[in-house]
Amino acid sequence: MFIAVVAVVFLIGAAAAVAAPFLLRWPGYLRWLVVTASTPDPWGGSPGGDLTLDEVHVQRCSGELVIVPSASPLRVQCIAVTQVVVADSERLEEYTRAGTPILRIQTPSGAVSLYGPGGHIATLASGGRNVRA
Repeated sequence: MFIAVVAVVFLIGAAAAVAAPFLLRWPGYLRWLVVTASTPDPWGGSPGGDLTLDEVHVQRCSGELVIVPSASPLRVQCIAVTQVVVADSERLEEYTRAGTPILRIQTPSGAVSLYGPGGHIATLASGGRNVRA
């Protein structure tokens, strides 16, 4: 009987640990995604090992959208507005006004995808140009 109770408590705890990240609000979920992606996979079976995930904020500077990484705010990445579809630009403006953090996924080829609380926002083929603030 005691072993059955311990097993049930263990299963409930394991289920809570697995489900907890999916119950977080967007900023917490985003930070969890970035941390888990940067943690080495002990079994070496991580499919996204070559992807770079960052938490970023979008700001407007001199008529361009600027991606500012939360971890290193001195390094910014300018995105020409012409690279972003108008609807995507409007969503980015909304996230800019609200101060909503955004997930940036960069592939080894340099392609950058941006994701917000509502899903995919934009894909930038060249990834913009990097500038120093």
